Amino acid sequence: MNKGHIEQSISELLYQFDCVIIPDFGGFVTNYSGARIQSVQNTFSPPSKRISFNRNLTVNDGLLANYLANQHNVSFIEARKAIDEFVNATVASLGRGEKVKLEKIGMLYLDVEKNLQFLPDYGTNYLLDTFGMSNFKAIPIERPALEERIQKEIKERLVVVKAPTEEENKKRFGFYWAAAASVFIFMGIGYMSYKYQINNDSPVSYASLGLKYATPTYTYQPVERVVDQDFEDDFKWKLSTEVSEKVSSNEKSKVALLEEDELRYHVVGGCFSSEENAEKLYKRLQKKGYAARMVGTFKNLHTVSYSSFKTREEAVAMLDEVKNTENTSAWLLEK
Repeated sequence: MNKGHIEQSISELLYQFDCVIIPDFGGFVTNYSGARIQSVQNTFSPPSKRISFNRNLTVNDGLLANYLANQHNVSFIEARKAIDEFVNATVASLGRGEKVKLEKIGMLYLDVEKNLQFLPDYGTNYLLDTFGMSNFKAIPIERPALEERIQKEIKERLVVVKAPTEEENKKRFGFYWAAAASVFIFMGIGYMSYKYQINNDSPVSYASLGLKYATPTYTYQPVERVVDQDFEDDFKWKLSTEVSEKVSSNEKSKVALLEEDELRYHVVGGCFSSEENAEKLYKRLQKKGYAARMVGTFKNLHTVSYSSFKTREEAVAMLDEVKNTENTSAWLLEK
């Protein structure tokens, strides 16, 4: 029997039993886990059995050895010997810093403090009640934002006022000047005609007739320059729009800075002394669809988060999801 036979036997026993012990090494324990919704990736997972590893379960209960003996037609002693060889090989690999992958079960490895860690394989569901069910991803419905709908309604109701062209303004002002010049010309002609008539009349004794000579008076009426109301309204509307857009832009930038400061809770995926390694994790998390962030330094280490939140409740929910699906070593940082 080889390593693959033992891994297959452990996997098959986990469908039937909640605990499978590897003598002198540890035990794999399964616990019921309800259906899960991963809000970041919009993924729905059916109920399942969650696998964990307990290194304190080392007493041989004979379950694994008996199953191997029956499946491969060998004696109990031979099965137990194969298990011991499997344990020795696994411990040696872990001692060299290698990660030991158990097919359909998970991965064993030592952390920086030489503690044995286990990362379960979420691709296999050991709950027989949900056999055949698989994860599925929901596609979110895209709806226009409230701001976009308001802008669309404003554009539909907006009456476009056409500003007069430069050529039209020249024609209009030329007409006003021509009218003013015509008034002056007619006034001059009238004055000259009156003066010519006085000079050519026969002399009259105004004293004998009792008449008084009245000097003619002329009233000058200035021409009022008319400003196109449509052009003035259009200019005011454009000026108001430009001012409101600048104010709106400044307000949005202030809101963005306030929102950035309110993200106090961070789901940390790793801390690195090297900024280059931190950037690698940051880019890898972004490719997976997380809203990853570089959240500065923590204890002189460059810190990378899966995402950051305003409230602790949102951050704790994200932390549980990451521990279940990505990284059991993730933790919560309040900054």
